[in-house]
Amino acid sequence: MDQTVRRVMSGEARGVGATLLRGAMRLLESIYAAVMSSRNASYRRGVLRMHRCARPVVSVGNITTGGTGKTPVVRWLAEHLRQRGLQPAILMRGYRREPDAATSDEQQLLLDQLNPPGATGAPIVVHADPDRVGGAEHVLRDNADVDVFILDDGFQHRRLHRDFDLVLIDATNPFGFDHVLPRGLLREPLHGLSRASAVLITRADQALPGTLEEIGRTVRRYATSIPIYQSTHAQTSVVTDGTSTPIDSLRGKRIFAFCGVGNPEAFLAQLRAAGAELVATRSFGDHHAYEERDVEDLVSQAMRSGAGALVTTEKDWVKLARLKASRTDSVPIWRVRLELRFVADDEQKLFDDITRAIERSIATAPS
Repeated sequence: MDQTVRRVMSGEARGVGATLLRGAMRLLESIYAAVMSSRNASYRRGVLRMHRCARPVVSVGNITTGGTGKTPVVRWLAEHLRQRGLQPAILMRGYRREPDAATSDEQQLLLDQLNPPGATGAPIVVHADPDRVGGAEHVLRDNADVDVFILDDGFQHRRLHRDFDLVLIDATNPFGFDHVLPRGLLREPLHGLSRASAVLITRADQALPGTLEEIGRTVRRYATSIPIYQSTHAQTSVVTDGTSTPIDSLRGKRIFAFCGVGNPEAFLAQLRAAGAELVATRSFGDHHAYEERDVEDLVSQAMRSGAGALVTTEKDWVKLARLKASRTDSVPIWRVRLELRFVADDEQKLFDDITRAIERSIATAPS
């Protein structure tokens, strides 16, 4: 369903039905855009109140829905703040948590990555609560040593004041087909970029010629002076039965790739770039709640296609690992690890911007 809707949004889907659906979506878009603009204006004028937290807050968010590679950025920031001697905590929405699961897929992934067994130092709290203001208060009650909050997916969550707003823009689909929901993938009109402290372009290595320059020009129309940084999401290794091997180990291998993420095309393109032979692929909806029958179907399809393995993302594997069907001997399920990498010296520049904002917040906080 997600991919069908994307084809309609992009204009790829043709015919009378698709044209009529785009027209209906366009009517709803004008209503949604007006609501979001009015809401933002209410916060700007003080009609709706922002709540300050007792600790500095850094938001990592998007201008579009899904697929910008936010989780690796949140992980990078948490790790670097901890290396700097600060104790961060992450506030999440807990989006689409499965009914029988204690955590959402993204929450569990961050917990596994940031607090692995045998890790030294205080564990990083990853708290999920749709009310981020209440979530921050809850975390501080039990973890008074927290120095800074990372607001995961927080750009449109205006109730909690933030000291730094980092907005991610995916180079492979930067502005959501140039339309606001539901006609496109923009969560709000582009003039919302004026609130950003900095923009980080993700998957910059996958951009088409001229795209990075066009993204920069678009951002500058709404935020004339904020810094724009670039990064890539590099597939670094493949995990097979707990053993990690370099991504080059996929070269020449016949695989069945599948995922339930916001930007499946980027995942598949990276596998092809690594030299894997994708004999078949399947894309589920973002945050897909896998069931035993999904895995059984995938294994059957992989066997019919002659694939030697099923390959997916770490985010998908978090949910698959809970299922008995994932422990199959007929066709193994491998997962690919991602690592955030920056262009030139953008990593240090961005982290310096963030730490200066944190230091200003601490220096001006009421005693």
